[in-house]
Amino acid sequence: MFRTRNDQAAHATLPAGPGPRKLSLSRSGSARIRRLATALPLFAALCGSAAAQTQIDLPTQTKRVDFTGASYTRPLKSGATLPSTCNVGDMFFNTAASPGLNIYACTTANTWTVESSAGGGGGGSLTVESNGTAVGSRPIADIITGTGLASLITDTGSQINVQLNMDTALVQTQFGEQAGTALLCASQTGSATAYACAMNPTAPSYARGMLLHWVPDVSGVGGAATMNVDTIGAKPITLDDGATNPAVGSIIAGKMYLLWYDGSVFRLISTASGGSGGSGGSTAFVADPGTNGVPFRSGFGSATLATAANLSSPFACQDSGSANVYACSLSPGVSSYTIGTLYWFKASNANTGASTINLNSLGPVTIKKQFSQDLAASDIRAGQWVLVLYDGSNMQMLSQTGSISSSSPSALRSKELYIGGYNDSGSGWSPGGVVNGTTGFFSAGTFEFMQFKNTGASNIWQFRWDANWDSSQPVNLLLTLADTAGSGGNFKLDFSVACVAQGSNMYSVPPFGSTLSTGPFTFAGTNTKEITLSGLDIATSACAPNLFTVIKASRDNTITSNSADSLGLFSATLVYSVK
Repeated sequence: MFRTRNDQAAHATLPAGPGPRKLSLSRSGSARIRRLATALPLFAALCGSAAAQTQIDLPTQTKRVDFTGASYTRPLKSGATLPSTCNVGDMFFNTAASPGLNIYACTTANTWTVESSAGGGGGGSLTVESNGTAVGSRPIADIITGTGLASLITDTGSQINVQLNMDTALVQTQFGEQAGTALLCASQTGSATAYACAMNPTAPSYARGMLLHWVPDVSGVGGAATMNVDTIGAKPITLDDGATNPAVGSIIAGKMYLLWYDGSVFRLISTASGGSGGSGGSTAFVADPGTNGVPFRSGFGSATLATAANLSSPFACQDSGSANVYACSLSPGVSSYTIGTLYWFKASNANTGASTINLNSLGPVTIKKQFSQDLAASDIRAGQWVLVLYDGSNMQMLSQTGSISSSSPSALRSKELYIGGYNDSGSGWSPGGVVNGTTGFFSAGTFEFMQFKNTGASNIWQFRWDANWDSSQPVNLLLTLADTAGSGGNFKLDFSVACVAQGSNMYSVPPFGSTLSTGPFTFAGTNTKEITLSGLDIATSACAPNLFTVIKASRDNTITSNSADSLGLFSATLVYSVK
């Protein structure tokens, strides 16, 4: 029963019992029922939604559905844990996931796949940028690590961490460069001709320009030698010219050498050590010259053992100046004069007096001979090689002078004087060894000697000077004396020289020169005493070569207790110079 708008009752009757039923209406309510026929379906729908929650199929029952007016929408299932089962196409909102990674789809039965990303791009894609410029947006980013890099990629469950590092097995580090391990090639073969080494990291192949810091374990023996790195293959070792085999001493065990591979051979490269020779100034690859050897740069990148010519040429030059004003330039040049340094120059002109030398325009320096004397005319001849030494003030001339010397160097000569010669009584010659009635010549055992018995007694030696006697040099007399009585005492003797010209009166006393005295000296016992008289007076005695000469030894009684009576003269030797 239901009511109409006029609130009049309408009646409908359904027959009882099974089978089809037909609704019967009273006549009085049929008109009103017809007016409600149009509203009934909507009413029924509203009543069914309120009472039975009737579901609406949106794809078939709606068109152009707009939810913008709704306070919110919840189109997905949600929860803090993904369901354990799902059907393909199911969607789920994971409330426990990181923002932007909440939406999951069931891609295969019971398998959930995240469908969103924090990077944007839509559709679960990742936008990749390079230095702020977008490269692209894709659902998959493949991280490919290149040569020399190492990557560590981890999944924390909420994010993917990518850590990139250098591969130190391939990329040199600052510490590795300092340690030098990457280029170190230390031989361990025990061979003096076939060397080999292992690099760290291993070298895959030879490449032109490859450098090695090589430390040989065995010294080379000279001649052909090879290097094999990481068993790539043996290659010849040469000097830095790429052709010459190493010499003996070029490869020393334990020393470090720089090897350069030029595409076919390993070259021993010169290192910059500050010496002469080699592209870098090294003489490391020259055979050991020994204690007195000197390496010499013979060309670019090469050196040899220095010869006398190599050592002398840097100190010699050709004069380009004029007489007395000499000048030349040494090569290599000198920047200053150094005390004690020797220099050679070949004079273009003879000098006429005091002279100077100017090397490499450093300024003229006076040349001195015999330490401090200025040069005389012709001391330097044209074409003469002149050796000088700088002493801090002058150039001392060490080479011989070009002028002819007026005298020759003297040589010493000795003459033994005969013991037992004539005696002089003071008034003339008295042969026979008798002076004032007393014999002056004695013999004791095997010895003969002269004695000075009386006051003023003299003993005389006679001889002739050599034809080449140098009268400008000193004359000395070496005497052997003894006290023949053994009593000892004081003694003093005087010596003088006389030269007798041809035609002189031999009976008269010759003109003796000034006296040279010995003593006083004292004897103790019979021991002998050696006496040297230096500088006998020759100048005032008119002596000359070939002249007959007399040396007189006289007893001197000017001293107290003269015991010359027992003084014995055993030997006399004249020492003089000849030209």
